[in-house]
Order: sequence, then C-alpha cells, then structure tokens
Amino acid sequence: MSVATADNVYSKEAISVVAREVLKAISTSLLPKIYSLSVASTKERIDFLGPKFNDSNVYDPREIDACIQWKDDDFGEFVRNMWAHANKDQDTESVETFDPILFKRFDKHALRCLVGVGKDGTGSGMYAMILELEDNRWYYFNALHTFSWSGEVKEWSETIAEANEKFNAKLAVGKQNKSLASATSGSEDNDSYWDNLGSSESGSSDNDDGDYWAEYDKKAPGGDSNDDVQASQARNIAPQRNSDINPNKTVVLDHIKTTLGSLAKLATSSGVSPEEFIDLASWAMEKSVAL
Repeated sequence: MSVATADNVYSKEAISVVAREVLKAISTSLLPKIYSLSVASTKERIDFLGPKFNDSNVYDPREIDACIQWKDDDFGEFVRNMWAHANKDQDTESVETFDPILFKRFDKHALRCLVGVGKDGTGSGMYAMILELEDNRWYYFNALHTFSWSGEVKEWSETIAEANEKFNAKLAVGKQNKSLASATSGSEDNDSYWDNLGSSESGSSDNDDGDYWAEYDKKAPGGDSNDDVQASQARNIAPQRNSDINPNKTVVLDHIKTTLGSLAKLATSSGVSPEEFIDLASWAMEKSVAL
C-alpha cells in the first residue's frame, strides 16, 4: 500500500489510494487485510462480530460484510462483482481519483471523508465508503449503499476547511442556544445549586460534616427568603447531625453524601428542579426505611 506522507495525507489522491486498497481487500475477502486498514472502532466491531482469523485465510464474504458494515446492505456484493470486474486490470501505480470525495467533521477528534465508489443504476443511488483520519492516516470506517445520494451528502463538504467551518458554526449556534435557554429559564442558578450539592468529598471527620452541611445552607435558587427553608428541607433528607453521632455511622453518611451528589447531577441534566429533587429524595428515603 502506498504511504501517504504528512504533506499529502489530506489530498484526494492519497484518499483514493487508501480507498482502493480497502476495496481490493473486500473484493477478495481478505479479512486480515481489511482489519489492518480499518480505524480502531471498526477493528473492535470486527473483533466482536467477525469470524476468527485462520491460517487458511478463507472467510465467508457474508460474514465479512456483517462485521465491517454498520448497516446491512449489498455494498460487499457490489464490490466483489461489479467493482472487481471493472477494475481487474487497473494498474495500482496509476490510481484514478475517486469522485466525489466529501468531508465532514463529527467532533474535534473525528474527521471523515465520504468516497463515492459507484452508482447503483437507479439514477439516484450510490455505493460509498467512509474513511476516518486516525494518527494522521486515513483508515476504513464504514461502507453503505444509499438510495438518495443527494440527501446523504447535504451535511458533507467539498473541502476539509469547509467541513471545519461547518462544525465550528454548529458549535457556536449550540453555545448561543444554551446561553439563551439559561437566561430565560434561570438554569445557570440551578446548575450552581446542583454543583454545590455534589461538591463535598467523602470523609469521616467533623470538619468534613460541617462543610457538607454548609453547602446545603447556601442561598436557594429562589432568593434570600428561601435560605432557612432550603437548609431545613435539605437537613430533612439526611440523618440529623448530632454531636455524639456514632463514628461507625460515618461510613453510611459518606455513602449518602456521595450518592446525593451523583443523583443531583443526573437530576439537573434531566430537567428536575432542586425542589423536586428534595421531594423525590425524601420520598425515596421514607420508602427505604419502611422496607
């Protein structure tokens, strides 16, 4: 396989070299070769769903299709028949560039390219392969047969620069929407409350217990008038603090504190208000004691 150097790894010529190597491996059902050309997540899928490697290097093409594709379709059959026949005399040293080759950034780590392999004869469908950039090299990620190529490529871009711009623009819109939602619903105050609720660390000393109760004594999201009420409600959730509390109970108290903190984070991500959380926690403890 031709090695793409650092200065040309992003070129469509380099991508075409990798795509052709993958297609050759699929057309001849060489699973070890496909595995070596695959991105880490696809290798994991092959490990989990694929047939075991063997010395004879003979594999059922249908089993290969099932483990290298995320969707069951006839891509593998197309490659082994139509593509292989059309490219059997192709000189690997003079590889033609696939067209189209499009790009999309999925997150700050995952940059992928969509390679059109061949039309399906319907006039609107296409067989395509997806490669992913990993360790500055392109590797096989997935393949598909789409019956609506125009619909499939809407979110993809002609260049990597354009793909990055689209991703950054989507991030900016997401942050703007989040800020707007926080401003209109007061969720920033609630987040602060939940952060305080889950911020105490486990410990068995009196100082740790004092810090724990101090977090509950902080201002409630509703305003100054709720301070005393909020502290009172919070204390009703957990065991009453006592100067002569049995030291053996501190382990249980630590677990309660840790659990409440974790549940608080889950509550805020689920849209549950602090007051609703207190009610739910109180109800759950009553039921637990009843058991």
